[in-house]
Amino acid sequence: LHTPSLRLRWRLPAGHLCPPVPSRINYLLWLEDLLRLRPSPRADEQAPPPPLVLDIGTGASAIYPLLGSALLGWRFIASEIDEAAAEAARANVALNGLDDEICVRFTGGGGGGGEANPAGGGEARGGGRGGPEGGSGVGDGSVGGDSGDSGDSGDSG
Repeated sequence: LHTPSLRLRWRLPAGHLCPPVPSRINYLLWLEDLLRLRPSPRADEQAPPPPLVLDIGTGASAIYPLLGSALLGWRFIASEIDEAAAEAARANVALNGLDDEICVRFTGGGGGGGEANPAGGGEARGGGRGGPEGGSGVGDGSVGGDSGDSGDSGDSG
């Protein structure tokens, strides 16, 4: 992940799989191509803001949010049900100084874990840490395991 055009640092805890990075980049670039199909704003309209992406099951690597923010300037809310994985993902986000663009949420294993408010209001479960919208309480900053990377072929996120 450390190339002249992409300077990402990344730590993956033992027990978590390493995602296939090239296929992840290809998927993000494919999504970017789809977004370009939207009608362009008229001359008197503002350009739309960068996409705010929800990554469900971000895993310890937080690979999609890291790549999407670094390569495309997108903002992410990354959710994870494994607390250790969520903590690792938060650490990777912080390691790269992307806390303002990526919010990692530990959502718990039982189907909940707090409300994500992209406008920045409210308090998230586990403590607010600011997020993609710059407000407090969007996410709890937890880092976690790669539930999306256990045994997948690299073509889903």
